[in-house]
Amino acid sequence: KLAERRLGGGILDKFVCTTDRDRALLMKCRNESGCYGNLCGLLQMHPNAARNRYNIPAPPAFDGIETIASVLSIPETLIFNCLVDNAKIDSKALADSKEVSETALLINRGDGSKAIRDSKVTQVYFLPQGDSWLVRGGQLQINASPTELRNMRQSIGVDRTIAIGQAEEDAKNLKQESEQLKQKEREVAEQSKAIKRAWNASNKKLLEMKRRIDKENLKLDERRNRLSELEANSNGELDVTEMEADIQEAGDVLVEFQNRERTLQQAIQDKSPALKVISQRLDEVKARNERIVNDTEIAENNIREFYRRASARKAVVDKLRVKTSKLEESLHLQTQIVNDLKARSDESLSAARKIQWHVDQNKGEGASAATPSDEELANIFPIMEVDRDPDYYKARIDRGEKQLERERQKRALSERDPEVLKDKYDRARNDLKIKMDFVGKIENNIVGLKKDLKERRKRWKQFRKHIGDLTNCTFDEMLNKKGSSGMIEFDHHDQTLNLIVQKDSMNELTQTKDVKALSGGERSFTTLSLLLALGEHLETPFRVMDEFDVFLDPISRKIALKQMVDIAKQMSHRQFIFITPQDLSSLKPDDSLKIHKLKPPERMGPGGAIQQTIA
Repeated sequence: KLAERRLGGGILDKFVCTTDRDRALLMKCRNESGCYGNLCGLLQMHPNAARNRYNIPAPPAFDGIETIASVLSIPETLIFNCLVDNAKIDSKALADSKEVSETALLINRGDGSKAIRDSKVTQVYFLPQGDSWLVRGGQLQINASPTELRNMRQSIGVDRTIAIGQAEEDAKNLKQESEQLKQKEREVAEQSKAIKRAWNASNKKLLEMKRRIDKENLKLDERRNRLSELEANSNGELDVTEMEADIQEAGDVLVEFQNRERTLQQAIQDKSPALKVISQRLDEVKARNERIVNDTEIAENNIREFYRRASARKAVVDKLRVKTSKLEESLHLQTQIVNDLKARSDESLSAARKIQWHVDQNKGEGASAATPSDEELANIFPIMEVDRDPDYYKARIDRGEKQLERERQKRALSERDPEVLKDKYDRARNDLKIKMDFVGKIENNIVGLKKDLKERRKRWKQFRKHIGDLTNCTFDEMLNKKGSSGMIEFDHHDQTLNLIVQKDSMNELTQTKDVKALSGGERSFTTLSLLLALGEHLETPFRVMDEFDVFLDPISRKIALKQMVDIAKQMSHRQFIFITPQDLSSLKPDDSLKIHKLKPPERMGPGGAIQQTIA
């Protein structure tokens, strides 16, 4: 249980993938669903991590000491390797108690500093509360255990009724456990009061016995003094037979009181450990009750907040339902009106067709009483009546003729022969048709080019987004090598780029958007990771980096140098040139890695050459 709780940082709630394609797909799903933070965290491992299980060192050889990796049973190789890299389960020790852990692993040096005996162990957790200690800067730091983690179920866009029921059941169980512990606390308190009363009564008896003993000792001393005086006055001839009996009786009483005193003291000593144990139990019960009360309050606050949000959502849904019902009623009413108007229109059309049929019959053969068939009526259209006078249309015809005459004069068309005009018209129409066909082809080409441009722009945006996602994944993967994580925010509209860096991938409180807040080494490592991520997906054939590790600390320099060399070896179709004044003894040259060390420049000296600078 302690090993599961001490994984921490929400590592068990994250997704694990082994390829850039899977990571890009997961990030796309995460962005589309609006899920960020611990709810949808992503971890990417090398494909070999799914096949080869890490060979981690054995736990420290001490009784009562284990590691999280040795306690947990993790059959899946990928998950085991992921927890080793990201949760450091091979370097976190578990102990039965604080005393056992300090005895086995803590070293007190002569200069007053402290250290951990096993160099592989960085932090130690111990029972019963799950507290921990570590050594930092030679000083022992003890961290109290936070509120016990709950096994809360996560859901995205689904019904949370089961989660609510489980939370209510947990709250109910916590209340019951709290009541039981309070009852135990009252019982222990009553028992403690009874023991204290017995303790006080024993102390009173002991004091009374001491007073009586002191009183008898005084009497005994008085009698001894009196006896000495009598012996001195009688010159050794005093008869002390009667007084010896009194002395003997007083001595017996004194012995009896001393025995009773020893008995009471022994009883008090016997009851002291029990009282101390009960006091410790009482303190533990009080502390546990306080934690349970705090957990209960947190659970109740979470439930109340969930109910409040659920009520707000229900109110919004109710309003939408009312709106929907009103719109449905309005749609139904409009449909009825349209149907009524259509029926009336059909009736009017049928009546108009019948009237027109009778008019046609009366014009042709005189009055007729026959009834037309449906086919005959279907071929008859009602007469379109207009509300204009004939003079209006005559005036329009005159204006058209005048406009036509003006166009003839304007174009110098003196030909009046209809056949010649028709011939000219046919030629002009053919020329116009050819040019219109040409214009149509040009318009089709324009439409095709616009469509192709739109498609190319769409694909270009997809490629840009894909390259951005892959760059973001590579940037996060490189930061993970140092125990950090990060994200790149591309704003293509404003053409800006922002970095979000989390110095400790297990602690969200270390996240920052201001790169200036980082130290020099962290900023250099972050910039280096960004350049490598951008270069990997921009596919530049040559990459030259000059003095990239000047401001890095030794650990960051080693990680950065190894990472760049590994990337360079993986991308054998690219050429990398690294220029650095630092020591490269940790790298071993091979067929793909060449190290060229330049000779120091020759300075001016006795009989030596003179250095010249070319301007």
